[in-house]
Amino acid sequence: MNNFRKTAGLLLMVLAAALLAAGCSKKDKEASESDTKRNATLTVDEQEAIVITYTETFDKSYYNKEELESRAAEELAEFNKTASGDSSAVMESLNVKDGTAVMKIRFTDEKVYVDYVKQYVKPDKETKLFVGTYKDAISAGHKFTGKFTSGEDLSTMEAKDFKETDSLMVVYTNEEQKILVPGDIMYFGENVTLEKGLAVTSEGKDNYIIYKPDVN
Repeated sequence: MNNFRKTAGLLLMVLAAALLAAGCSKKDKEASESDTKRNATLTVDEQEAIVITYTETFDKSYYNKEELESRAAEELAEFNKTASGDSSAVMESLNVKDGTAVMKIRFTDEKVYVDYVKQYVKPDKETKLFVGTYKDAISAGHKFTGKFTSGEDLSTMEAKDFKETDSLMVVYTNEEQKILVPGDIMYFGENVTLEKGLAVTSEGKDNYIIYKPDVN
């Protein structure tokens, strides 16, 4: 169990454990991993904290919400013991309704999220996530090469054509996810598509989302 728990996300880990206990096949577990990956949404809030929402089918009679919640809390407590300073991961909510489980986990910042993914989800892969100003992204070594699309008129351009860069924020990831940002998406890279207000990124690619934050 310990080896398996180190290679799966919280929601997926608990569901797969229940499936394995019921005698499911390895193929079924791999399919569940794939489904969870597609149903993970990353939200950046106004404080640049990271919230991951996992959505998974939870429709078997032997699934137990209390067990899911208990195991998730245990796993997060274990993870937080290794976090530095005020860094932490907290389960914001867990809801089960109509055969679907939805779990939200809040990470203090992108560094905590990356540490969590490395420890529990993808220990054999390098997960990258950057959230910050356009200026900070340049300082961190992001080159913004290739083609970009305007979120306003869908025209194609290069980074040198970006306007008002001093007011822009950047999200960069190399994961496949749906991402919600607190503002208007002004530009997005060639590996990113838009879907109902969400930016959809590609696995193993350089995914750039440049947005203008909402003004409070």
